[in-house]
Amino acid sequence: MRFHDARRAEWMGSAIDHGLESRRALERLDGIVAAMADAVTPFLESMTPERYRDILSVCYHYTRASGAQLERAAELAPDEELRAFFVAMADEERDHFRLAEADLAAMGGVVRESPIESVVRFADYWNGIAGSRAFEFLGATYVLENLAGRLREAALSTLAVLGLGRRQCRFVATHLEADAEHGLVVAELCARHAHDQGPAMIAGGEAALWYWREGAQSLFAARAR
Repeated sequence: MRFHDARRAEWMGSAIDHGLESRRALERLDGIVAAMADAVTPFLESMTPERYRDILSVCYHYTRASGAQLERAAELAPDEELRAFFVAMADEERDHFRLAEADLAAMGGVVRESPIESVVRFADYWNGIAGSRAFEFLGATYVLENLAGRLREAALSTLAVLGLGRRQCRFVATHLEADAEHGLVVAELCARHAHDQGPAMIAGGEAALWYWREGAQSLFAARAR
């Protein structure tokens, strides 16, 4: 059994200890990640250099405010463990937008001046979370950080087909590596809280799926016209 599979078995076991509802919540979050991967995979299979540049520009805008957004999640965290997690995430993610910008420059491109609508709407959603909805942060983070594990092989294959060099895919490579570990950490946190915060975490995960899928569809539809 692979390391990540073993760790997943551990946190699923932790959820089982808290009862059937906990397991159902985590299975639902896993299902959301799978749905997100299914939505993205066809776009990877039809990737072109032009679409890849578009994606880098979107990723720049999407991650430009990640540090501040994760700091907000830390400020609203209901316990010290979650606060520390989001503080650490903010520190790691704060400058990742610069990788997207550098990759784009290495391809002779520049960041588009304005973000696509789904990026703006997801930021509005995140910044609107407050009070008893704080665990939506955790559910959304679970989905976003576990997507890389589902898409790793397809993403690497796409990069190889495009013939990109290391200086043109630092953003993707960094997230394929970092998100794998982040996904395990956030999964363990979800397992500990699923027994009483499952609905909020699922709401956050479903919101992340909706905005991600909307962004991918609008981006590729624009290129198809």
